[in-house]
Amino acid sequence: MITAVLFCLCISVAPSDDPNMPGDIRGVTRAPGGEPLAEARVTVHSADGKPDQTVTCAQDGSFSVEHLKPGKYQLTAKTEKFASLNAEVVDLEPGATARVEMPLIESAAISPAKTSVVPGGFWKRFAKANGDDWHDRTASGPDPGFRGYPAPESDPPFPFTVWPYGGSVVIGQPN
Repeated sequence: MITAVLFCLCISVAPSDDPNMPGDIRGVTRAPGGEPLAEARVTVHSADGKPDQTVTCAQDGSFSVEHLKPGKYQLTAKTEKFASLNAEVVDLEPGATARVEMPLIESAAISPAKTSVVPGGFWKRFAKANGDDWHDRTASGPDPGFRGYPAPESDPPFPFTVWPYGGSVVIGQPN
């Protein structure tokens, strides 16, 4: 009799009572006009530091990530022309299916416009800037005035012989 009661109690426990039962995240990615976005890549990032998972949306914009451990997840989505502005945060309960709507905006609205870069690459620009520092190409005239602040006391602290102020625009100008 006791065995039968224990057996009935074990069977009556619902699977959702298991705190480690995996859950699912299902959702739809949408363009700014509200229409579903096909072929969007949705990345699921676990707050626990588990590896990210990436899934591709179906033609109707739907996606599904299954068998996830309960916990907090951040979802981002992007296509060639669209991206999610903020990460959608999902708190997945044990055995539950979370539903997410992911509105995307145009990628150009997120990333700043590309700036024009001086041709020649970094080292060429660095060499030119260094050369400009060491070869005076300024118009003739008086040297610029001393830009430092007056010393708060007449005897600067060791090891300085003059008060440092962060550099001069003219090479050879005393600090």
